[in-house]
Amino acid sequence: MNAIEDGYRKTVTSECIECQECADICPVDAIHYTIGFPRQEAEKSVDLSRRRFVESLVGGATAAAALSVGFTDRRSAGSAIRPPGALVEKDFLDRCIRCHECVRICSTTGACLQPSFLEAGLEAFWTPRADMRYGYCEYECTLCSEVCPTGAIFPLDLQTKQKTRMGLAYFDHTRCIPWYRYEDCLVCEEHCPVPDKAIRFDVREVVTPSGEKRTVKFPYVVEDLCIGCGICENKCPVEGIPGIFVTRAGEERFLPDGTKVSAEGTDQTYGS
Repeated sequence: MNAIEDGYRKTVTSECIECQECADICPVDAIHYTIGFPRQEAEKSVDLSRRRFVESLVGGATAAAALSVGFTDRRSAGSAIRPPGALVEKDFLDRCIRCHECVRICSTTGACLQPSFLEAGLEAFWTPRADMRYGYCEYECTLCSEVCPTGAIFPLDLQTKQKTRMGLAYFDHTRCIPWYRYEDCLVCEEHCPVPDKAIRFDVREVVTPSGEKRTVKFPYVVEDLCIGCGICENKCPVEGIPGIFVTRAGEERFLPDGTKVSAEGTDQTYGS
């Protein structure tokens, strides 16, 4: 990636993808990768040995607590929604090198991929996840699977990608405009990219709390068609928490040989 300039004295951090190849090939083992925070000048009056002991104690306890969530089963991925084409979680974590090439390329299209923190557990820290608050998965795009250097995201052709479920959308009836204000809103249906529309409407006559009779289009998700792209959540006009959201329920993953499978541990049930 040309991150190390001629002379080997300077690293261009904007070019570095943290592949760690430099550490592997260094003949004198002079390069090491660690997780840390920016250094600060220590006050002379502070007992460094005592401070380091306390920091280690607190850090160890925090790490142990975080690792205990899903440590016995690496396939448990919490709430993290993975890119389309992602391998089953165990293989995904084994192969992903946290280079963020997929995150960078996604920023040029739908921009939903973001680095994860603890959404998928400490073991999956800094792996890519889809966050529909930032963007959505572009229906006509396969770039993330094309740039992945390790196969953590299986390369998909467009037709396969468009039929691969990242998750499933659900309506929050306490936030969705037609459901709680009895007013028509077509934004999610208009943006749904699935040709047959994964969001449809049930037209009903209702009586509002004020006693007014109205004909309202109530939206619902066609689960067999929804691919969890998240554009509905991203474009929802409700301020703050949207009236529709995507979960990992029903997500589909891939085996290293390209076989599509239903992901384990995603049998979630929500009201819609």
